[in-house]
Amino acid sequence: MKRFAVAFYAALLAASLNTAHAADLDRADPDRAQILATAHRQDPVEGRFVVLDMLKDGNAAYLCAVVRDKDGELERTDESVEVHLLAFRKQSDGWKASAVTGVFTSDPPNPKDCLLEGHIIKTRADIDAFVKLVNRP
Repeated sequence: MKRFAVAFYAALLAASLNTAHAADLDRADPDRAQILATAHRQDPVEGRFVVLDMLKDGNAAYLCAVVRDKDGELERTDESVEVHLLAFRKQSDGWKASAVTGVFTSDPPNPKDCLLEGHIIKTRADIDAFVKLVNRP
């Protein structure tokens, strides 16, 4: 029984070491400002993005945000708040948007509005799946 437990925990540890998770993007990370600037160029909004979720994994990144206008109000369409969902790839000349879409939600927006078909985006594979979903014909 002891051997089984040791083998089980060793396999669990190995699996956890092989599973790469994207890192939530800290405000101090220089890529954060570059990604937000790219988001403003790709998805021009009148206001500033308020980040609900932002992460990167190598040369891929994901942003889920709402927009707050100059008066501090959330961007709306009718009574719904618009949530902007964007994916990015880092290229030799900087970050480029690879997928742009959005969803509408009730007020106040929350992290569940950032899910991809009910799944949390936390890995590069999740970001790739998001890009394929948004860009499919």
